[in-house]
Amino acid sequence: MGLLSACGAGSQITERGLKYVKLGDPMPEAGLNRWKGHAVTDTLFDEGGFSWRGMVLKYREGQVLIEEDFLKQGTVNRIRVESPQLNVKKTIAVGNTVADLLPLAKDWDVLYLADYGLLDVTSLSDYHIHFLIRDTENKQELFEKEGLKLQELSPSAQIVSIVIM
Repeated sequence: MGLLSACGAGSQITERGLKYVKLGDPMPEAGLNRWKGHAVTDTLFDEGGFSWRGMVLKYREGQVLIEEDFLKQGTVNRIRVESPQLNVKKTIAVGNTVADLLPLAKDWDVLYLADYGLLDVTSLSDYHIHFLIRDTENKQELFEKEGLKLQELSPSAQIVSIVIM
């Protein structure tokens, strides 16, 4: 059974995106002040020799970043949720912990993103949703070991972002 297989109609984050924007959709127009009921600002991401357009949607708490594809073909390539107001399976949101994630799947993959000091956690059965976790209780050496398991992380380590890609 996959991480998202029990998602009902009320779930707000799915393997394809959000209710109002999905992977592969056309990017919203540049220069808007509001979109889908949210204040928005345009942004430009620049990393690893690439730059691409993005849009930041403001929520009461946090934000959602919608990112264009790297080839600038005008489609949504990645959605980064940094707001506790949106969730996966009505239960998992930014601010939840490793302990909250553990029961959702058995096949977790954990990758340390050294440049960001974050752990990228995804279920192998539903690899489109990535949970970015900050674990300040363990030492970096643990994160760099091969075959790191979700169970080895601090149960109280928090999700800081949910990325759909």
